[in-house]
Amino acid sequence: MIRKATHLDIDAIENVAASARAFIKTSGSLQWQDGYPFWEVFVRDIDRGVLYVYEEAGEILGIVSLISGRDENYAEIFEGSWLNDEPYYAIHNLAVSARGRGIGKRLMGFAEEVARENGIRNLRCDTAEENLIMQHLLASWGYERCGVIYLKRTTVHNKRIAYQKILQNGT
Repeated sequence: MIRKATHLDIDAIENVAASARAFIKTSGSLQWQDGYPFWEVFVRDIDRGVLYVYEEAGEILGIVSLISGRDENYAEIFEGSWLNDEPYYAIHNLAVSARGRGIGKRLMGFAEEVARENGIRNLRCDTAEENLIMQHLLASWGYERCGVIYLKRTTVHNKRIAYQKILQNGT
């Protein structure tokens, strides 16, 4: 089941993020190795109603933030361009603690459902160059590599590959 996160979920959310952080570190990725996303990010996203959890048998095993509106990190794109300038949902902080069970795929499908339900046909996402698992997930869902963005929150390891998907009718 996927549902909006609540403040009661914060410890489990942090555990999922810590598990994902440790996993991507094993692949040599520097993404999230500075502690991001921080506790404050999760609380902010819960307060805004944009953080969702994947729960199975009472255990939270995945998280994702779905944010509508302009993302300041996506204002400038280098080495390419966005597919269009239409409204979009940004997918952020997608993480799972139980790998190999299709939870990431379920969260990606959920993101598409939310976008469609709200009349938005574009999704954007970014990931580190070293995060091959996320790149594979995005490619398997039909996301196109659009270029490079630089995160505003830091100047260290802030380069990200930018992706976009335009939802078609039924896909």
